[in-house]
Amino acid sequence: MRLKHVQSAEVYDKAASVGIRGGMLKAVRLEMDYLPDCSKNSYKLRNGTIKRQVREWMEQFSFMLRSLVNSQGISFSLPLKVKVDGVFEDRRSMPDLHNLVITIADSIEDALGINDRYYEIETGQPEVGGYARIIVTISSEVKDE
Repeated sequence: MRLKHVQSAEVYDKAASVGIRGGMLKAVRLEMDYLPDCSKNSYKLRNGTIKRQVREWMEQFSFMLRSLVNSQGISFSLPLKVKVDGVFEDRRSMPDLHNLVITIADSIEDALGINDRYYEIETGQPEVGGYARIIVTISSEVKDE
C-alpha cells in the first residue's frame, strides 16, 4: 500500500486543562494531503460506489491510524473527540470542512471499530497558506488500565 498521502502522525498527551474532568487526554494527530474528491459532494460515483482514489485515501488514513494506535497501545474511552482542521493553498481551493467529515469518520470507524455515533466532531477554521492538507486530531480521556 502506498502511503503517499500521509504527511505525519503523532501521539501526545494533553493536560486536563482542556476541559475534561479528571486526568489526561490521549490524542492522536494525523496530517494527510487534501484530496478534493473526499468531499461528501463528490466522493461517490453515480452508481453509489466510492471513487477509487477516495477509497485509497481512506484506506491509507485507516492504516496509519490503526498502526499508530496499535504500536502505542492506546485504548480510547467513549466518546471520541474528533477535530478536523485544514490548510489550503488559497481561498478558492478551500472546502467546507464539514463536507469532509463523512469520509474521515468512516476511516476512523474502519481503523478503530468504533461507530461514528460515539464521536463528538468539531471542525476548525480553515487556514490559507502552504500545501493543501487535512489535520485530524482524535482524543479521549485515558482509560484506567
